[in-house]
Amino acid sequence: MTSLRHLRIFIRLFAGVFFFLFTLNLSAQSKRDLTKDSPFLPPGYRQHLEKKNKKPPPPPKAPPKLRQNLELRGYFRLGGVWRFSVFDKRTNKSQWIILNDRDRNDGIYVTEFDYENGSVQIEQDGHKESISISSPSGNSLPIAHLKAAAIRKPATKPATPTPKKPTTAKPPVVRQRIVTPR
Repeated sequence: MTSLRHLRIFIRLFAGVFFFLFTLNLSAQSKRDLTKDSPFLPPGYRQHLEKKNKKPPPPPKAPPKLRQNLELRGYFRLGGVWRFSVFDKRTNKSQWIILNDRDRNDGIYVTEFDYENGSVQIEQDGHKESISISSPSGNSLPIAHLKAAAIRKPATKPATPTPKKPTTAKPPVVRQRIVTPR
């Protein structure tokens, strides 16, 4: 009788271990990617999938439009060396650039100059473009410090509190009306 009881316990224990191992194997199989591990796939299929899933490289950036960002504001010749004032609208700054000087100018180079037309060939980041001198608008520019002064309000003196005078209580004025008999 005891051996039968031990046999039942052994069967239950064996069934529990078998069930545990079986569910563990199923969860491992569900995580497995059969398209990568299948022995039935043709040779080179994995490389084909990798090529297919790769993202194409981004298209190259369009070259900057120098005419929109740069202006030629002026030029002069000093000691046989031409210098050009180039204004950058993005940074709102201007700089003087020497003709064919590639050492100092933050990637902006003046390669050619046409004196008769007032235009220069400018190169920036490998992109060349011709820019003419900008014509004056005829309008005067506002003076910065006057503009700022107009916006600022004049300073007012802080109000100083005045000491209050002690008030004496005055009795209220009682108005009486006298009615005379007629």
